[in-house]
Amino acid sequence: MSEPVVLSAYDEAWPRIFESDVRSMAIAGMIAKPVVDIMASVENIDGLPSRSDRFWGVLGYEWGHGDDTGRRLIHLHIVPQLCSL
Repeated sequence: MSEPVVLSAYDEAWPRIFESDVRSMAIAGMIAKPVVDIMASVENIDGLPSRSDRFWGVLGYEWGHGDDTGRRLIHLHIVPQLCSL
């Protein structure tokens, strides 16, 4: 999926959308792209379920899908954990 990045006025819904998954880092009043970015670090990235695995749907995620207009709402980045805490 390739979409142009467009900046939008701050949307009061962004923190609520983000809060449904993790704590919000949104800065009130700041212009930004209307997509909530989430970055998750995992110990074993090779152990993640495939895109078609039912696991993602149970969590409420669909690969490459968005709202009723097709606009992406959340961009989940999954990266390997580089060090242990």
